[in-house]
Amino acid sequence: ESMERRTFRVLKIRLFGKGLSRLIETDYKSHKKILWNSMCFRTNDRPFWYSVNLSKVMAKLFGTDGIRGEAGVFPLDEKTVFRIGRSLAARMTERLGRAPRFITGRDTRESGAWIECEFSRGAASANAVCESAAVITTPGVAFLTAQFGFDLGIVISASHNPFQDNGIKAFLPSGQKIDDELERAVEDDIASDDAADADESSVSAGHSRADDFQASYLNHLRSTTGAFRLDGYKIVIDSANGYSAVSEACGTCCGCSPADSALP
Repeated sequence: ESMERRTFRVLKIRLFGKGLSRLIETDYKSHKKILWNSMCFRTNDRPFWYSVNLSKVMAKLFGTDGIRGEAGVFPLDEKTVFRIGRSLAARMTERLGRAPRFITGRDTRESGAWIECEFSRGAASANAVCESAAVITTPGVAFLTAQFGFDLGIVISASHNPFQDNGIKAFLPSGQKIDDELERAVEDDIASDDAADADESSVSAGHSRADDFQASYLNHLRSTTGAFRLDGYKIVIDSANGYSAVSEACGTCCGCSPADSALP
């Protein structure tokens, strides 16, 4: 049978219907080690082929709350996380005119440690200085970013998502998330065919000040409770994937005994 081989951009491909879109997305999310993939379809018993440039499908990474997905699967596989860190560091260097300083923090998900490590290695490969606050809340990273003069705060968390998921979101010292322009620039870098591979010589974030960072945040929380008291109350706290030390510290400060709380 005769065959026709056609190459389309993703926007044109999506016009052909949901079946084709689903097939593209399945190949895309499985993160095959190829940039081009050919798929065969039949129309009136006549086969024809579409060559799909998978790098073009990567246009949208950031959602309403950063990058989220299943850990270990694009865009949260090791190689892409490394590139995200490298891209953010390079783009911030362009804006600042100097090497940026990042602080990272994560929740208690199993994948958090290696995602933080790969992100920091990528950022360090573009000359960023990375320090880690280890396991800490999202507001804690936002507070520390401003308190210690970092240029970006990076949170490795997926909040209420299932345990197998994770995410990456970035905060400015103002506490705001990074702007759309920076997000689009990172997405362009990840979609680029010539994106740099991992540099085995780069190092991950330093943890030497993690205890100091956490103590500073907890002291900040204690200082903001003021005269608010909960003496006599029994409160059950479900910290889920979160940072249970915050619940314990605030509960103690407000008059609750840690024994009255259910902490993971």
